[in-house]
Amino acid sequence: LEVMYMFAASFKMNKLAAVTFLCSFTVLLAIIWIFFAFGVFQPETAQVENLGKYSLKVSDKEETTAFFRQFGLNVDFTNCVQREIIIPEKFDSLYEEYNNLQKSQGLDLSKYKGQNAQQRIYPIITDNRQEYYAVLIVIRDKVVGGHLNTGGIDEPLLNFLGDKA
Repeated sequence: LEVMYMFAASFKMNKLAAVTFLCSFTVLLAIIWIFFAFGVFQPETAQVENLGKYSLKVSDKEETTAFFRQFGLNVDFTNCVQREIIIPEKFDSLYEEYNNLQKSQGLDLSKYKGQNAQQRIYPIITDNRQEYYAVLIVIRDKVVGGHLNTGGIDEPLLNFLGDKA
């Protein structure tokens, strides 16, 4: 025994109602696009093969400490240097290479082209006397990029796991 149900509805709209509906729908789509285009819906975690899922939150000292501990790092907050930067609209070959480093740790700066960000540089506390630095690129209290280095110009940049891209 087969039973089929059919439901049909018809709506009659006047021109004013149709125009109002279309305008409202267009505004809604524009708002959604702005939220995505300007990174309002930023992820709170990233994932990388060697580590799994990790948190990107760095809104305060506690979250920042937790961020670095995910990678076995301990940083010096008293000597942190912060400055405002702009992620370039167009990536040259150097920035493409830098973004490949980001991708190796589950991040992608291309999503944030042209946006203002905060660069935070933290000295890493180590057992040996070598100087290391952790550099974070932060937008709205979430890490969107960063690297480790020794501060030397000729030294390679490393991802948060200490690997080259």
